[in-house]
Amino acid sequence: MVYWGIPDLGLLPLSSAAYRRKNHLPGHARARRLSSLKKKKGGKKKKANATDKSILVVAADDGVMNQTIESIQHARKAKVPIIVAVNKCDKPQADPQRVKQELLAHDVVCEEFGGDVQAIHISALKDDNLLALAEATVALAEVLELKADPNGPVVALIIESRTDKGKGPVTTAIVQRGTLKRGCILVAGRCWAKVRFLFDENERAVTEAGPSVAVQVVGWKELPSAGETILEVESEQRAREVVEWRSHEEEQQKLLEDQSAIELKQKLHLEEYRREREGLSHLSWRQRKAALYRANKTRFSMRPSERMENEELGLPLIIKGDVDGSVETLLNILDGYDSQEQCHLEVVHFGIGEISENDVNMAEMFGGRSSRWRSLRVLMEVDVFEPELGSMLRTLCAVLDCSAKRLEGSIYGFNVTASRSIQQLAAKKGVPLRLHSIIYKLIDQLKDELSSKLPPHVSQNTVGEATVLATFDISVGKKKVPVAGCRVQKGHLDRRLKFRLIRGQDTVWEGSVSALKHHKDEVQTVKTGMEFGLSMNGDIDFRAGDVIACFEELEVPQVTSWDPGF
Repeated sequence: MVYWGIPDLGLLPLSSAAYRRKNHLPGHARARRLSSLKKKKGGKKKKANATDKSILVVAADDGVMNQTIESIQHARKAKVPIIVAVNKCDKPQADPQRVKQELLAHDVVCEEFGGDVQAIHISALKDDNLLALAEATVALAEVLELKADPNGPVVALIIESRTDKGKGPVTTAIVQRGTLKRGCILVAGRCWAKVRFLFDENERAVTEAGPSVAVQVVGWKELPSAGETILEVESEQRAREVVEWRSHEEEQQKLLEDQSAIELKQKLHLEEYRREREGLSHLSWRQRKAALYRANKTRFSMRPSERMENEELGLPLIIKGDVDGSVETLLNILDGYDSQEQCHLEVVHFGIGEISENDVNMAEMFGGRSSRWRSLRVLMEVDVFEPELGSMLRTLCAVLDCSAKRLEGSIYGFNVTASRSIQQLAAKKGVPLRLHSIIYKLIDQLKDELSSKLPPHVSQNTVGEATVLATFDISVGKKKVPVAGCRVQKGHLDRRLKFRLIRGQDTVWEGSVSALKHHKDEVQTVKTGMEFGLSMNGDIDFRAGDVIACFEELEVPQVTSWDPGF
C-alpha cells in the first residue's frame, strides 16, 4: 500500500514506474510521515502538514487490510480528502466492488454509493486508467480551490534529508509559497543554506521551483531535519543571526528542562533519604552507622557471580539510515518498545550516512559500560546525603568495577553500507554491524538480538516415577541411613538427574540421591517395572506410598514480549 500526497499532478510523470516505486518502509509508517511530518526537538514535537489530499491504493484481490484501515485513520487525522485507487484490476481474482463495499464499514463512501469519495480502477502493472486517476486528482484540487502565491519570500517544507557523497547535505522540499531559485538564502531550524543547485525528481538540474513542486536543494551548511519549515531571508548575515538566536533559545530551553529534571531527582532522593533516617533519629551516630551497615550487608556479602546475574540486561543501539525519514521511522518504531522490564533498550546515537569509525567507537564505549557507571551514580547520590555510608560504598564500587558485566552495543543500519576498514575495525572491537535494506528484516533481527540477551527459562520435565513399597535403615559406619525400597511405575530414573519426594499433594524433599541399587549392584538407571533401593542426601523420613519423581531441568530460550505491530 502507498499513501501519496500529490501537490501538483501537472508535473507528475504518469509512467508506471512512478506507481511501482519500491519502498521498503511499512506502508502505514510512510502514510503517517507524509500526512503529518513530525520531528522531536527538545522534548517537543514539531508538526507540519505535507499533504492536501491523499490517494489510498487498495489491492483489488486482497481488499481492505489492517494497513488500509490505519492509512484511513491517518488521512482523517490530517483532515485531508481521500481518493481511492483500486489497484491490480488486471488480475483474474480482482473484485473492485468488494473493496468498495468493505470501505463502507470504515466510513469511506464512494460516489456510486451516494458518497463523495472518488474510486478509480487501475492497474499499475499495465498502466491502465492512470490518466483517469490524474484527472480525478486535478478535479479534487479544483473543488478544494488549492492555490498558492508564486511571489514573495519562499516558504517550503522539508520532507526528506540525506547526505550525498558528492553533493553534501541534500534536502527534498515542497515549495508552499514563492519561487525557489539558485542563490536564495534559506533557513530551516538551526541550519542555513545558500542554494547552489536545484534538482527535480529525475535528478535533472532546474533553475527554479514554484509552489507545490518537490525539489532537491543543495547548499546546506549542515543537514536539517525532515519536518522543518524553510524560510527565505535577505542575506547570509541575517541567516546566521537567525540560526544563532534559535540555537541559543533551544539551549536555554534544554537547560531549563535539565535543571527541572535534576531538581525533581534531588527532591525524590532527599525524601527517600529522610524516610529511611526517620527510624534512626533516636540512635547515636555509632548505632546509626551500625544499623546502616546491617541494612546494606547483603550488598557487601554478595558474590561476584550473583552480582553479574543481577546486572541489568540492556542493549545500547546506534541507528544509521540513508535519509532522515528512514531514521525517523525506525525511531518511531523503537518508541513503542514496551519490554524495558525484560531488557533495557537504549538508542545512544542516531544519524544519517554511512557507518563511520566514530559510530564503532561509540558502540564500544556504551557497550562497555555496566556496573561501573551504576556504581559511580550510587556513590555520588549517597555522598550527597550520607558521607559516612559513601566512604563504605567506595570499597563496594571497586569490587563492582572488577566484576562489571559487559553490555554489547550494536549498530543497525538501514540502506547504508560500511567500508572494509570499518568492518574490520568493528570485528576487532567486537561491535556487531546489522545492515539491512528491508525494515521488516531489521526489526526481526533486533527482536532476535533482544531475545538472545534474556536468560533462558528453566522448565522441569519428569522422566520417571516410582512408588515407595517399604522403608528400612542400613548402617554406614556408626551412622544409620534411611533407605526406601521402590518400584518404577513409569519412565525411568537416572541417578545423575534430580529427584523429588512427593507425599500426597505436597513436595517433602527435592535434591540428589546418594545411592541407587538394584539388588546389591550400584546402577546408573532403573526402568519401568524394576525394583530398587535408594538413599538420599540428608535425613529423609520415607513412608510407604510416597512417590519419588525423577526430573530433568531444561533451559528454554526466552523470547522478548515486544510486538512492533507488523
